[in-house]
Amino acid sequence: MLARAAYRPHATVSNPASWISRSLASSAGSVPAVEATRPRLATVRTRERYDELARLDTAAHRLAFRSIPYGSPPHVVFPPATVPRFTTSNKFFTLRCFPSQPRDPANERTDPPAPSPKKSFETPPPSLVGTTDPSPFASSPFLSTPQALRSRLAATARSRKPYTVDLTIFASKKKVHKLATVRERCKRRCREAVRLVIVRNASAGADNAGQKSKGRVRKGESAAKKEKKTEGLTLREDEIRYVGPRKWLMPGYHYLMNITLETYRSPLPELVAATRAALKTLKTKAEAAALEAQIAGIEIAPRTRLPDALPQATAKPAYTTG
Repeated sequence: MLARAAYRPHATVSNPASWISRSLASSAGSVPAVEATRPRLATVRTRERYDELARLDTAAHRLAFRSIPYGSPPHVVFPPATVPRFTTSNKFFTLRCFPSQPRDPANERTDPPAPSPKKSFETPPPSLVGTTDPSPFASSPFLSTPQALRSRLAATARSRKPYTVDLTIFASKKKVHKLATVRERCKRRCREAVRLVIVRNASAGADNAGQKSKGRVRKGESAAKKEKKTEGLTLREDEIRYVGPRKWLMPGYHYLMNITLETYRSPLPELVAATRAALKTLKTKAEAAALEAQIAGIEIAPRTRLPDALPQATAKPAYTTG
């Protein structure tokens, strides 16, 4: 009773003198025997941080996520059976994709929108975008100094419109966690895994063992310089710099992801490897289905019947004697 009262100030103490002596002994520096045998709390395991990913250079492409808004009709999330759908799953999530459905098919616009009047002005060709002077009072339309040219190109790259990915992530209380903070952290980890794969062509370090780089290697440059390894990930941005995000995504498709609690527990390289494999599987299935649909839609003319062969003459030709 006395031992428990020492740790519960509001408990009733039968012997106040003994309790006061124990308090004085603890304040003087001597630890009582009961307190010495008290089990210590387990150390809290800290989550692994990936600080090197925050210090990476600016990627060649930017990515923006767009999800299905609340209150959308059911056919937007669950399309009809006539719409092709593709699914893949692993221990982290279940990912499926299908062509994006309009929210209001009855009021869908079929005619193209009118062109903007600003687009009617003459613009420089794509090869000269970022090399001209934006000021209308400049004596020459082209930039003359290398410093001005580099700053103009950097500003043009920053103002480039990002590639929009239609991705909706579902995190339920039953499969993930009852706390909203944990569910939001899982969603954020999944979005960053998708961003690393699409924009930086990231993969787990163990998946690249024994594989050769397929990127463009200039003369005097080794393939190892095109790879950057950080935090257990291998980034090959040069391989995707010219292709862009469409290497992993199907244009016009919407992606739905149902995540589990494993996205919170597992390290980031494993999540990136699973995301890379899932996107590659869905892209392969969608391309194969689109090719089959194109082949099935080709009209083949019926084969015309060849005329019957003429019967050969059985009579022997008559020879004349001269």
